[in-house]
Amino acid sequence: MSKFDYENNNVIKWFKNLDKWGELWPALDVMTLFWYENTQEFKELVIKAKEICDMKGVDSSKHFIWNINSLQKLELTKYSSFLISIFADLNKTEVTYSKMFFEIEIKNMYV
Repeated sequence: MSKFDYENNNVIKWFKNLDKWGELWPALDVMTLFWYENTQEFKELVIKAKEICDMKGVDSSKHFIWNINSLQKLELTKYSSFLISIFADLNKTEVTYSKMFFEIEIKNMYV
């Protein structure tokens, strides 16, 4: 079994490129990264993630920007993307890699 190459993984590279764009990521890009083709299915993940954000007492309007009913106009922060990944399909390799990215990013924030 080969060792996972974190730095050269396409999903990890994609997230690092998003970081260069700034704090907000287009929801449709995150949807594509998580390999969701059905916008309604992805929208359900977004709604669950927003609910968790609200339940934690975090101002979801700072992490889910624009209109949550329109994925075309929705922008996400790294935190909201992380919350979405919690509910995403773990059978998708890209979701597993994205969770790895978020775990490392969170760890680095506190080191």
